[in-house]
Amino acid sequence: MKRTAKSISPANFLAKSVVAGQTNTVVHLGSIDLAKHSMRQLIQRLTVDEHLQWADECTTVPYGITVPGFACWADTLGTIVNGYTYRHRLLCLCRPSDCRLYAIPMSMVERKFILPDIELADGELEAYKYIADRISPKPDEITIKVTHPSKAAIKANRDNWKNESLDLDGFSDTLKANAEWLYPILIAALDTQLRSFDGCDDIPVFCYNFTLKKVSLQADSNFIRVLTAMNFTVQDGSCSVAPREIIIQDSGDLKNWSGCHDRLIILRTVKGSGLTPIFDKLDTYDRSRAYKGVLPPRLSTVPIIRSKTFFDRPDTLDYELPDVIPSLTTAQLSGLRTAFSRALTRKNATNASTRWHERMCSPYSFLRNPFEEWRNALLDVFLDSIFPNQSQAKEAAETDFQTAQKRQKEAEEERQKILQNALDLVTDQSRYEDEIIDTPTTPDEGRKLLNIEQSAVAFRYVRKHKNGDGNHYIVFTDFSLLRLLKRVDLTEELYGPFKEHALKTGVMVMKSACARLHSQSLSGHYWIRYADDPSDLSHASLMQEMSKAVKTVSDNN
Repeated sequence: MKRTAKSISPANFLAKSVVAGQTNTVVHLGSIDLAKHSMRQLIQRLTVDEHLQWADECTTVPYGITVPGFACWADTLGTIVNGYTYRHRLLCLCRPSDCRLYAIPMSMVERKFILPDIELADGELEAYKYIADRISPKPDEITIKVTHPSKAAIKANRDNWKNESLDLDGFSDTLKANAEWLYPILIAALDTQLRSFDGCDDIPVFCYNFTLKKVSLQADSNFIRVLTAMNFTVQDGSCSVAPREIIIQDSGDLKNWSGCHDRLIILRTVKGSGLTPIFDKLDTYDRSRAYKGVLPPRLSTVPIIRSKTFFDRPDTLDYELPDVIPSLTTAQLSGLRTAFSRALTRKNATNASTRWHERMCSPYSFLRNPFEEWRNALLDVFLDSIFPNQSQAKEAAETDFQTAQKRQKEAEEERQKILQNALDLVTDQSRYEDEIIDTPTTPDEGRKLLNIEQSAVAFRYVRKHKNGDGNHYIVFTDFSLLRLLKRVDLTEELYGPFKEHALKTGVMVMKSACARLHSQSLSGHYWIRYADDPSDLSHASLMQEMSKAVKTVSDNN
């Protein structure tokens, strides 16, 4: 099909709607002027169709409903964003007053839908659909690929700021005074927006998780203000608009995030369970990339998360924000924005990608952390853009960044130490043997015996199977397990990562399983209890038992 300007225009208009998240709704593409020869052909189809009656600019369908004008299906438009194709069928509603064009998601074409901007009775809409099915010609499919949806917004906003002067000494002082918390936020914003250019297409996506131990409205507000100053992904030069914040309570809320392609978005969550689909996609992408498989569509945008927990993943930066984040002045925020206007270029995206590939494709790449190398590459291109001829200021900024990273590593090592201590405590049941009680008779009794007012932390349990007795366990509730682990300074923020580690290492046998107590269920966590089940003794324990037996025989002889 020869694509004319008129046929491409609706596709471009629809593409903007798709990248803005309008993927599951009918989109009104405006009024159109139908060509005279097309109008004559459609009316001719009406008049010769034995199931339709055309008179006085109205069409009557077989079941007696008459509607003004008619409707017809036009082309199918496919919009490819991040490797996924959103398909829409165009519906042209031609009435005596005007002709309107609508894009109907392909999943809704054969179902009931509502047209925006016009009120129609159900019977009228069904009549128009019936007419369209009867008189429409065979459709063509037009496909548009949107590679980097927010690039146009970044360029427009960047051009508004690139001529602003930047006080390099003042900017350097801002970085130095706030290095501990500002650098991680700066890197996250830079990562998200540089991917809007062509150079970073094959860089793995990493997550940025910012936590606050205490609820602090001041710290949270200043966190958003800083990201707002560095946000260039808002369309039409609306520079003052803060990044969109999406509250994630379950995985269904991620649909809103999926429509914000290449945008600076904040995902807010308490425990992070609703983010599982994101982490699953990251795992799939990393595995496919490592083994040269077919890569799945890349994530909609780089996940920037504000949560109350740590995720403890190799593809995630867990950063604990300080309880007090200073409020930057207007001049400091303007300096941040000016600096970003110089850093957000296609050249920098390519340079960052090149530097990362050089580091990760060397013979010593197995010693390097890909996420850490990517952050270093991002900072290098950023500082090169801001301090091209001032080596001392650049070196000072690099030193401050390395200091901030060192503190981050120390915090990560401290968390790992706490997690290991927690695993050691749980597996060494002799340390809390006196606090393990016999199996309760009912779930209510079990909950009561393990609540915070009691000294018990778990109860013994043998899981029954159809063919006899099963394995021996001790059962914790969530609260009793956390109460035990607080003895090694494990906090609620680390409780989720601890359970994931316990599952991965085989310490926790089942997650959120149920104990059957007299035909009733008690939810809890099952742990293998080696002391009561000889079949599950570790190799070391078996060797000890055998040594004792050999010594006994030797002594008797």
